[in-house]
Amino acid sequence: MDNLAAGRLANLAQHQDNPAFRFVEGDINGDFSMAEAAWAAGVRRMMYAASGSC
Repeated sequence: MDNLAAGRLANLAQHQDNPAFRFVEGDINGDFSMAEAAWAAGVRRMMYAASGSC
């Protein structure tokens, strides 16, 4: 998960042909919403490392 504040969608183009890569654009606000969205997308493992600004 990334808010792309320091990046661009164009940077992901190199990964589009990788079958293990899937880009899902959405608005997730809050820990529960993030976990719920990950579960719905079939994510089996997640590492959450919050920055000091959270």
